[in-house]
Amino acid sequence: MLRRTVADTEQPHGAYHVAMGLFERELEAAELRKELRSLREGGRAVTVTGDAGSGKTALLAAVLGPEPTGLTGDASTTGPRVLRGLCDPLGTPRPLGPIRDLLGRRSTSDVTSDVEARLLELVGPEPTAVIIEDAQWIDAASVEALRFLVRRIERLPLLLVITYRDADVSLGHALLPLLGEIARSEHATQITLGPLSAEAVRAIVGDSGLDADRVHELTGGNPFFVTEIARHPGERLPPTVRDAVIASTFGLARDDIELLQLIAAAPDALDDRLLPHLHIDVPTLRRLESTGLLVRTRRGVAFRHELARLAIVEGTAAGTRRMHHAAILEAFVALGSSDHAVPRTTPSQPATRTPASVTRGWPLRTRRGRDRTPRRSPSSRWPWRGSSRRSRREPSCSSS
Repeated sequence: MLRRTVADTEQPHGAYHVAMGLFERELEAAELRKELRSLREGGRAVTVTGDAGSGKTALLAAVLGPEPTGLTGDASTTGPRVLRGLCDPLGTPRPLGPIRDLLGRRSTSDVTSDVEARLLELVGPEPTAVIIEDAQWIDAASVEALRFLVRRIERLPLLLVITYRDADVSLGHALLPLLGEIARSEHATQITLGPLSAEAVRAIVGDSGLDADRVHELTGGNPFFVTEIARHPGERLPPTVRDAVIASTFGLARDDIELLQLIAAAPDALDDRLLPHLHIDVPTLRRLESTGLLVRTRRGVAFRHELARLAIVEGTAAGTRRMHHAAILEAFVALGSSDHAVPRTTPSQPATRTPASVTRGWPLRTRRGRDRTPRRSPSSRWPWRGSSRRSRREPSCSSS
């Protein structure tokens, strides 16, 4: 597995948005270029993994170009043909969906007949890069066709690149047979795109006035989240981030969405011990984890990125949030817990119908009325902006 290099902090502010994913991706880009140069000596299979927004597509665009070059039969004069097949987030995967994309106009009959022979004919003697994107949504038939290519790849002038979100591929996933075939091959490379470092985040936010350390903490170093915050420094939650997070919940039943909002009410993590009391069972957890928003930690079930949790919280009605806080505290009471983290789940003012057994667990200040609640500082309204006191200590967020 490849390791990331330290980002070039001298890159000008704004360049990351133009070529998203290139901060701290130099080693990965060099590895892809090396695989391309060796195409005439034999084929290779490359898997590129990472979270949503980690820059997988941007990395491939930087090395192979943003557009396919061979769908209409035109060969690139500066490098191999580039063919792309996309996997779509459908309830039922499209049969041979990415394979149909690869064959394009070449297919004049039923794609399902002799698909392996058609793929071999497609590759031919010309150096070709085949990219299968978002393979976490692949169908079983496409997996079998690609396994056919992988078993013969050393004899083909083919660079097969598979991108997928590794967190979305668990036991029983349709992609696993293909990944197993690639793992057993001597002609394969794995590239993993991790989160950005705090230094890279400082380079991205530049002199925008944002607190780079806080941005790194809230985003977990996710390149997409960091970039969007840098583009919208005056907004509490960039609309592109909110829309991307909400889109991840598509397909969930209303009850599951409410449980996701319930988990978002716990800032650090929802203690595993509370799950039975909150009627969250294993099948429900698996459905929620399929969104890619959650991760299991030693503290319990948590959001992979704090910014994603904030997006879910902001999409929850205030009255519903109070009910969620009360439900979590009631679960702690039923558990007999005296966990010091419990107050962090409380609202600023108790709900009017909250049971007395729950309000006994709330801090004293929440029972004394709104006038005893501290006023929110600018850093709470815009959580990635430092307070004025911190700004005096650190005149520039890009300085260290």
